[in-house]
Parts: sequence; structure tokens; C-alpha cells
Amino acid sequence: MDESRKHFLEWLPPFWSRDTFIDDDGDEQFVDEFVQGAWAGYQVGLHILQQQPIAAYQDAYGNAVSAGDFDGGEHEMHETAHQEGWTPLVRAAGIKVKE
Repeated sequence: MDESRKHFLEWLPPFWSRDTFIDDDGDEQFVDEFVQGAWAGYQVGLHILQQQPIAAYQDAYGNAVSAGDFDGGEHEMHETAHQEGWTPLVRAAGIKVKE
């Protein structure tokens, strides 16, 4: 099972038993139409977020690191993150902040 499906199943309300809504015929479809629709929406949302540029990373020590932490700005942040193997922490999602 891929990680996104695992996270989706963890997100589902606890009153749904995993055994009652997963179809056992191997087609990766949920028996319950509501759950199947929620899964489809979850996948679309995840895909959209993954297409957004990375705005911050988490370093090996658990610190949040953003472009403002580097003299070279965004380019230096991405280069360092790649070299150090940091995890994307925040993706820009087109949210505007009033100044």
C-alpha cells in the first residue's frame, strides 16, 4: 500500500472498520461510494499540493528553513536542501498574505 493511501485510511473516521469498506478483489476500489469519492478527492488535492513550489524545508535537526534564511534566497535554499537531503515542509499554495 502506498503512503498516500495509508495516510488516507488513517484520516478516515474511526467508526469505519477498514474491513468493511475495502474491496478485496484487488482493483484498489472502496466498496462504499462515499469513501471512494473521498479517496478520489484526497488524491486530487494531494496531486495539486505536490505541483506547488516548495516554500520551506525541514532540516535534519527538525528546524523549519525558508528562503529568508539564506543570503542567496530561494535558489540557495533549494540547492542546500538538495545537498543536505531536507524534507519539503511547506508548499506555496497561492495563498496571499496581506501586508
